[in-house]
Amino acid sequence: MSMRAGWIGGLGAVILAASWSCGNSQGNPEPSPASSKAEQTRAPGEYLVTLAPQAGERAIRDLYGSFDIKALKPLGPNLYLMQLANDPGPAVIEQRAKTSPHIKAVQPNYRYRNR
Repeated sequence: MSMRAGWIGGLGAVILAASWSCGNSQGNPEPSPASSKAEQTRAPGEYLVTLAPQAGERAIRDLYGSFDIKALKPLGPNLYLMQLANDPGPAVIEQRAKTSPHIKAVQPNYRYRNR
């Protein structure tokens, strides 16, 4: 092996080692997989509902009223926090959203905390 080949190989090892040391650290977190603790950290009975541009709060009440809406708070343009007294679970809420052209997106309200 020539001296140049050895130098290039050594440089490759340094780059590889540097890339390993720059991986996932507290300052550079990776998103957790969907099957992680997300279900455990959702606020029970709370969902974020994004409406289509021309839809109004009435669309949410019409679609989810049977689950006894405790509160419906506007958070921004076309975005609401919906609190249900009778939570059927995220799967049912998401399935209902698919049946309405007025609901653009819906997701559980996840609780986030600092470590």
